[in-house]
Amino acid sequence: MDDVYRTNELIPNQPIRYAWTPHHNHRLSPEVAVTMLLWLDHYLKDAPSLPETPETRLTLQAQKVPSIQVTPDHSWTVERCEIFYSVDPDPRARFWRSAEVIRNGDVFEAQLPLHSLDLPLFAFSNVYYRLPKDESMKQIPGMSEPIRQFCLS
Repeated sequence: MDDVYRTNELIPNQPIRYAWTPHHNHRLSPEVAVTMLLWLDHYLKDAPSLPETPETRLTLQAQKVPSIQVTPDHSWTVERCEIFYSVDPDPRARFWRSAEVIRNGDVFEAQLPLHSLDLPLFAFSNVYYRLPKDESMKQIPGMSEPIRQFCLS
C-alpha cells in the first residue's frame, strides 16, 4: 500500500481511486475486483463515474485515543463502512485491526485504541456502495456469486 501511494504521488493530475482487500496477500475480494472494472469502464467506455474518494479525518481525543471519521460521497447508495488500522511501520508484515464502526447519519466513526502513542498510526476505510444491478465475474475462480456491492478505500 505504501509504495502504491508513493508511486501515484509522482504522477500529477491523474484520476485515482483506491480499493484495498485487507488480510489478503495478492488477492481481491469480489467487491474490490469489480471496482477495478467499473473504473476502467468509466474511462474507456464512458460508463458512470465512481463516487469520490471517501473523506477521512483523524483526530486525537482528550483521552489520547485516536478517532477516525469517514464521510463517503453519497452519489451512489452507501451500504456500509469498515475501518482498519495498524501501528506496524513495516508494510510487508502489517496486520490490520478491525475497528468497531458507528454510523451517525452520513458519517461513519470509529475509535482506534492503541497500547502506545510512540508508534506510527496507519488507517483506512472501505466504503461499500450498492451496484445498480448485480454484476457477474464468474469467469474468475472463486467469484461465482453475483456481486451486489463495490468498494472504495
